[in-house]
Amino acid sequence: MIVYEQGLQLIEVEAPLTLGNFIGLGINEGDLDGVKTFYLTSKGMAMAFIVCIGIPALIAYRFYVKSQLKDKEEK
Repeated sequence: MIVYEQGLQLIEVEAPLTLGNFIGLGINEGDLDGVKTFYLTSKGMAMAFIVCIGIPALIAYRFYVKSQLKDKEEK
């Protein structure tokens, strides 16, 4: 969600933001003209959680299970 400030009026616009843009990567100085703030919606927070924690956790769990099966086969 992007919050624009035009005079005394605040306008909230739902717009797609990448996580890189959210932390400040790939943003030019002119891109933020009139922008007061921006924040993640609940859907964005869920997506950030899945990408940053969920997918790496599933990959780590897959390698753990694979190593456990390999250890059982060796015994």
